[in-house]
Amino acid sequence: ISARCGNLFTEKNITSMISPADRDSCAKAINFTSPDLQNRIKQADEIWLASSWRPWQAPLVSESAVNLENVFGKQVIVFGRKNFGRIVPASLRFIPENNKLHYTNNLRLSHTQTNMLMRNTIPNNMFIDTSMLLCGSDDKCRIFDDKGNLLSIDGSHLTPAGARYFGSRLKTHPKIKRLITP
Repeated sequence: ISARCGNLFTEKNITSMISPADRDSCAKAINFTSPDLQNRIKQADEIWLASSWRPWQAPLVSESAVNLENVFGKQVIVFGRKNFGRIVPASLRFIPENNKLHYTNNLRLSHTQTNMLMRNTIPNNMFIDTSMLLCGSDDKCRIFDDKGNLLSIDGSHLTPAGARYFGSRLKTHPKIKRLITP
């Protein structure tokens, strides 16, 4: 479900919150009413929601997660926003290898505000603070892993090294660790 359209399971009419440029495509898009998606959810062990959450969506995510749990009877985990700040790969090639481990970017204010709102409104048992997991801070984030590999090419999407880094961090999170520990 496109972030532009609102990755939400709510009966509220959110059309006015969607950008006017996206309304037509969102009206035709697959969403939680899709029988195929509902069948997949019924077959799942848990429901994981991850999106590039918009500020207007943050107050509705908690309601959406609770609705999903009530309708499908599955544990819902909501992953908060991830962001590494502005990344211009060409400018990073001049950073000495020994400085990469300590190099951080400032996070966008809209990102931190949306993430904090989600952290404060989504029940703790449902929320994984992705930004804190990856960055360990509300306002700064490292952009290289311990081997000096770039974590994101554009500040939002993970590189293969970034995906491995995220996976290794996620494996140690208590809400996920319970799933992989025999």
